[in-house]
Amino acid sequence: MKYLISLIFAGAAATALFVQPAAATTGKELYAACKADGARKVECDAYIRGFVDGMIMGYTAHGTVRGYCPPVTGIPPARGRAIVETWLRDHPERLGGDAGILAGLALAEAFPCTKRER
Repeated sequence: MKYLISLIFAGAAATALFVQPAAATTGKELYAACKADGARKVECDAYIRGFVDGMIMGYTAHGTVRGYCPPVTGIPPARGRAIVETWLRDHPERLGGDAGILAGLALAEAFPCTKRER
């Protein structure tokens, strides 16, 4: 029993070393990751890929993303990244905002709904 309690406390202490405070990624942080090499670039790719998938899921399953109509064939990861990265580059005044909101704006501008799709 003592071993189990010691193990639980050791695990909790180790976890505390790696926990970082929850904070939203800013557009500036995302854009810097997209322009970087190595692990930072992978961070950008993963963020945008997950974000694009979430936007498509929200649109397809729930119809919750108004004004956003992605192609029925989906959005390839490289295209999604190019759209978001270009939008961030073209809107430097917005980089202090939440990366999720900015990525959503980029995708909504890239894939607006036509009257027929609304």
